[in-house]
Amino acid sequence: MLKRILGLVQAISLRKVSQTSGTGSGGPAAEQINDELDDSSGSSGELVEEPEDLGPESDEAVINSVTERSSTELPTLYEFASQAKTLKVPLYILKPAVQNASFFGRDAILSLIDQKLLPSDSLDSQTQKVFALCGLGGVGKTQVAMEYAFSRRDKFDAIFWIDSDQQTQFFEGFSAIASHLGHTETLDQDRVVSRDIALEWLCNPRKRISANSPAPEVNATWLLIFNNVDDGNHIQSFWPQCSLGSVLITSRDPLTKRGREGVDLEPFEPDEAAELLRKLLKLSGTIDNIDASVRLAKRLGGLPLAITQVAALIERWEMTLEEFIKHLESQASIARVAKNKPSDTNDHYKHSIFTVWALDSLTPGAWALLQVIAFLNPDSIREGLLRRDGLKTTVGYPGSDDDFIDARTDLLKVSLIKRNRPTKNDPEQDGELTLHRLVQDVARAQTIDADVPEMLKFILRLLLSSWPTAFLQFDHDSAIWAKCGELLPHILRVQAEIKKHRVFESSINDRKDYARLLLFAGWYLFERIDFESAKPLYLDVLQLCLVEPVEMAEIQADVLFALSALSAQINGKVEKSLSYAQQHYDARLELRDGSELGEARMAMAYGELAHIQMIAGKHDDAIENAKEGINMTWKSPLFLAGNDWPTFAHSHQAFSLAALGQYEKALELVNATLKYWNSHSNETHAFALGITYRCLGYVKRKQGLQDESKDAWLHALEHFKSTVGDKSHYTSQCCRNLGIYHSQNVHISNKLSGVTERIPSTGRS
Repeated sequence: MLKRILGLVQAISLRKVSQTSGTGSGGPAAEQINDELDDSSGSSGELVEEPEDLGPESDEAVINSVTERSSTELPTLYEFASQAKTLKVPLYILKPAVQNASFFGRDAILSLIDQKLLPSDSLDSQTQKVFALCGLGGVGKTQVAMEYAFSRRDKFDAIFWIDSDQQTQFFEGFSAIASHLGHTETLDQDRVVSRDIALEWLCNPRKRISANSPAPEVNATWLLIFNNVDDGNHIQSFWPQCSLGSVLITSRDPLTKRGREGVDLEPFEPDEAAELLRKLLKLSGTIDNIDASVRLAKRLGGLPLAITQVAALIERWEMTLEEFIKHLESQASIARVAKNKPSDTNDHYKHSIFTVWALDSLTPGAWALLQVIAFLNPDSIREGLLRRDGLKTTVGYPGSDDDFIDARTDLLKVSLIKRNRPTKNDPEQDGELTLHRLVQDVARAQTIDADVPEMLKFILRLLLSSWPTAFLQFDHDSAIWAKCGELLPHILRVQAEIKKHRVFESSINDRKDYARLLLFAGWYLFERIDFESAKPLYLDVLQLCLVEPVEMAEIQADVLFALSALSAQINGKVEKSLSYAQQHYDARLELRDGSELGEARMAMAYGELAHIQMIAGKHDDAIENAKEGINMTWKSPLFLAGNDWPTFAHSHQAFSLAALGQYEKALELVNATLKYWNSHSNETHAFALGITYRCLGYVKRKQGLQDESKDAWLHALEHFKSTVGDKSHYTSQCCRNLGIYHSQNVHISNKLSGVTERIPSTGRS
């Protein structure tokens, strides 16, 4: 519908219609309430209306009905239609990549990538250029890609670095691109929309040189770098489906080269590796130094990361090359590995590199810290996650702040980890650690299998103690999103390891903690509109609960609520949504113990059941269940203290009342809610106000009061923009309903001449 409205605006612009009077044709929208209604405490199945078809005559009526309107109404709606699709160049989004001042060699590889990826001088070239850089972890793939990105900035208008270990990182990278296309709120909103905005530009890469310059006819040249693609399936949804641009991929998987240009990056030849070793140690090119460095480089297999870290170890021990080599030869395990070099590459780097790095020489605290880090996401580990006073630790793990600093220093000295110091703008003043994947693989390989379960249980406690809330609150508190986003990659990494090692087959308490953590992560993803990633986490939690249904009844009730809310959001089958909502209600009824939290959860169960019944068109049942939830809330200590209000239950009941034509009763509920929140308003309540104004807009439209309906939608739009943002389906729904109003009732001003950009699709109607 909004696309069509924009078409009308464009037609009006072309005809240059002057101010006239008239009325738009087309009757009231025909509501399909079973597809449209969507609220829950923290959830919302979508409200969808199907308006009467506006044929050619209606189009003509709207075009011929142009008059002067308010200077605030239409710009509010059409700011969503005029989002910029041009990119100010040059633009290089390379974070977290950092140029390595000590980058060495690889000239031939860089030249080969040039041949495959540099933009053609011919304007007629319409072939997407792709190159895959594969090889062993630690061989230098990422370093080559970083060097190429930084050294070729003058060859491309735009370069984008996308870390690609997990699907969430793809979304984050594409959100950053979308934010530079005029969508300033994209980083906090619907990730799918952000991805689509970025992909749309990559296939139609219009550019501008300055903020005010017009877009030229020629397309921008761009380079997209997917770094560390471990799962080839993830990349498919983020691939520009067009014949433009250049794409560089790094991956440990050699199959990444299949069907595209690429090469396996090999370790350095002995002479080149020896030269790098001498450069790092600042050694002259004497015969003795050359001989010793070549011998050691051969022992290291020419792997750049191993060479870099061994150089740091030599400096730490203040040894000469000859001393270090003799020391290695005196170690029985080293001699055995060197003599019986495994034919399998993976075995080689897991074992011989571990020995060369002398992980067994680390202090117990440093080794325990490295083991814990090795089971987390290696790209960004906040030190606050690792420093948890009072928490029962695993064997050897630094228990005090001083011990932690000592252990961290030991790892930093030998370059096993890197540290980004806290910035002045960091409210937590918390350092960040990173770990190379090769080091991670080696540390995990050297952890005794019998120790892994306890290690993972300890990490689970670290993550739970770091989560910003003690229990799941089922709200839209955007203030905690940043912290949740930092923890999410670690939770997903630990989840994979727990499944691999079958950790919680016998421990009910640990299983409970694990289920709670997955539920926290799933609800965060739900609030961030990443339903695809949230659903498998919910299902894993449900499976865990079914093993011990009595012991885990509380968590099972929580996940049933989450599944009901999710089903409504994705427009799942009504029968399935009703099943989840009814099971959740039954579970809460069974658990009800009269406690404050128990009663609040029971009220929520009534509200969610009413929500799904409302969507299903069972309005009488919805009204009764909403009433029960409201009555329970009115008896709660929070409500009696003036600190709570049954916003969602009121909204569900009002929607159903309006659907049955009981408008006055519906308005009584809506107005009571508005009165409460307007007297308790702050930033955390803006979402509740948005929900309530949206309901008011629906009731007013059902009454035929179109102007009052429009005013309510504008208020809802304002509150949704300030909380869930421009790309949320709540916001897009407000725009859609405002669009229906303007298409049927508003005489569009000629001030909007030239607005031809379409409103980005949210994937929801």
